[in-house]
Amino acid sequence: MKRKNSLVLTSIKKNFDKTNNNILIGEWCLFDKTKKKYNYFDIKEKNTFNDPQNEKKCNFYYERLLEDVKNTLKNELELNWNTRSWEIFIGPWLHRYVAIMFEKYYSMEKIFKKFKISKIRISKNYDFNLICQDHKQFKDFLQTDEWNLKLFTKIYYKYFFKRNIILVETNKQEKPKKFKKNNFYQIDLITNIKSHLLNFFFSKVNIFTKKIYYKPHINNKFFLILSNIINFNLPFKYNFDYKLLHIKYLNNFRKKKINTKFKLNKFEKILREMFFELLPFYYLEQVSNLKYLSNKLFLPDINNKNVYTGLGIYQENIFKFWLCNAVSNGSKLFIFQHGNNYGSTKILHSEYLEKRVADKFFSWGWKDKNKKIHKFFCQKLIGKKKFDLNRSNKILVVGGVVEVYKPENTTGNLYGARARIYIKVLKNLISSLKYISKNKVHFRPHPSEENQRIKIESFVKNINNIKILNSKSDYLDAIKKFELIIFADDSTSFLETLSLNKPCLLLMDKKLYKDCIRKNAIPFYNKLKKVKIIHENPKSLNRFLTGKKDNINEWWFDRKTQRARNLFCSNFCNYASKPISSFNKI
Repeated sequence: MKRKNSLVLTSIKKNFDKTNNNILIGEWCLFDKTKKKYNYFDIKEKNTFNDPQNEKKCNFYYERLLEDVKNTLKNELELNWNTRSWEIFIGPWLHRYVAIMFEKYYSMEKIFKKFKISKIRISKNYDFNLICQDHKQFKDFLQTDEWNLKLFTKIYYKYFFKRNIILVETNKQEKPKKFKKNNFYQIDLITNIKSHLLNFFFSKVNIFTKKIYYKPHINNKFFLILSNIINFNLPFKYNFDYKLLHIKYLNNFRKKKINTKFKLNKFEKILREMFFELLPFYYLEQVSNLKYLSNKLFLPDINNKNVYTGLGIYQENIFKFWLCNAVSNGSKLFIFQHGNNYGSTKILHSEYLEKRVADKFFSWGWKDKNKKIHKFFCQKLIGKKKFDLNRSNKILVVGGVVEVYKPENTTGNLYGARARIYIKVLKNLISSLKYISKNKVHFRPHPSEENQRIKIESFVKNINNIKILNSKSDYLDAIKKFELIIFADDSTSFLETLSLNKPCLLLMDKKLYKDCIRKNAIPFYNKLKKVKIIHENPKSLNRFLTGKKDNINEWWFDRKTQRARNLFCSNFCNYASKPISSFNKI
């Protein structure tokens, strides 16, 4: 009997059909599975959804959708903001929403064009809630099979439903969550009193304060205080730490359509049709709470301030609302680069957004045609001393963050197929470090791994008696006792290590990093390859390391190696020996 084709949407075990051919909609379906266990036809797209052309399309769709969303929400929410404030408010979530929907919809379209599907293991009911609390929770839900299955279910019923396809229930039905009409914001009593007192004090004494620093990604508190004093700016710390709950679920408003003046293609129509089905509460129901708090709390004056931040525009809910009011009232927004891949990777979700909303963007050394970008230095390294020589013969392998599902439009993200490749590359790398004696090779998971679905530690812990370090300790303190640090992904930690002149190697496997680097950044990476700091496969790295095991420091401090390192760091992780003078000029 000829096998039929069964569509698999997630890695949930019940999604797979042992009697038919399993058609995988994406690499994420196989992440925890073995190919031998199931009969299947795999769809190998090889990162097509991180293609620069698709990114241009997504950005185009995003910009038009932003305009429509702003016009739809501003009257209902009574927020008379300028366009830039609206983008600060909703842009980080909206840009991610477009990217996720683009991948989901076109994956399905491609599947139904290429295969005759006879069966889908899916929820038979699509009357469920996909709404998250805020942007942070949305990011978390993106990595769950259950939430992705629900999203695929809605898309299928709305745009691909076919009566000749058998639908098989995969889980118990969940009723839509009901929300209490009078559920008001909640603030811990002690936090409430503390925050009110602090904010009241600073609001009174800081009448003439023009600079507001909020999570600027500067770990050195003494530096911030000193910088403020030098600029005749009283150091302060406003508290935005309030927990919010919902007032009421605006069901009637969520049934409204997004009006538009644009001529839309099918996908753009879908973006607007499903917008309110995914819009987090923070951007709609929560706004009345945010207004109330912004009026009742003693927050900074919103007029003519210079606001400096790093990650503040993403997940800091009350701060973001205050910032939107401030920008619409003439305040300036200055954003500091907060991690790797800026100026180097072809597609970067955060760089695209930050350059759009900032008055000035302070890079770690790179520059492009955008006049908003100012060459700066890595503010995270303020107060950090460059490393001394270490001849311990100990090696530390540093792990990255991997995800099952696409989190955003960013070339270097380790998700799906790239995540599987990365784990394989990392295991091969550690296995190849055989020359080193026992107890000399250690592995440090990424600090955020504790909250990640996929634990890299579980894949490497039994290789070559490798020792696992606690990731909670400060990274730069932890690496002092090691002679050499090895990375298998182009990470922020690699930049920091390189900038502080600690001997290190970066494995940029060809399978992972083909066509990932921007044209203007390639020469800098090639110089690191030439002096053997960067390698393109585990064999090359191990071969080099075997030859240099007794003179790592001699190689590292060689003139050619240092010249390549200095050139790279000056562009992508500049180290400031006198940060205060540089900081005071901005």
